Amino acid sequence: MHVQKKEKPQESQERMTSYKRSLLYRAVFLSAYIAGIMLLSTSIVFASGDLFGNADKLLNDIYLKFVGMSTAAAGVGVGTGVFMKKLSLGKQDKIELGNKVTKDSIIGWATLNALGIILNFASTYTK
Repeated sequence: MHVQKKEKPQESQERMTSYKRSLLYRAVFLSAYIAGIMLLSTSIVFASGDLFGNADKLLNDIYLKFVGMSTAAAGVGVGTGVFMKKLSLGKQDKIELGNKVTKDSIIGWATLNALGIILNFASTYTK
């Protein structure tokens, strides 16, 4: 009886080349990304020549964005907690979960707004 050996398909070699190709694509993309970031950051830094003035503007802009995002997120969280409590139909576990969501949203809002105090403190050293 003659047993014919099954030849393994060439998939492993094909996978290896596609894997190497994907690594090459990632390396090229990452290199282009880093080069673009470097070009953009140097043009911003050398735009006015006042490094500390630019840093102060940047910290103020970041602070305003933190306040806006934290307020919106806290509003959504508190609204979700209130709706969970109102639509719980008397189930105690859902009421407690609504209270927890509301409390955690307020604590998160206070924490993110405390970052503004830290950024304001850091901006005093840039003047």
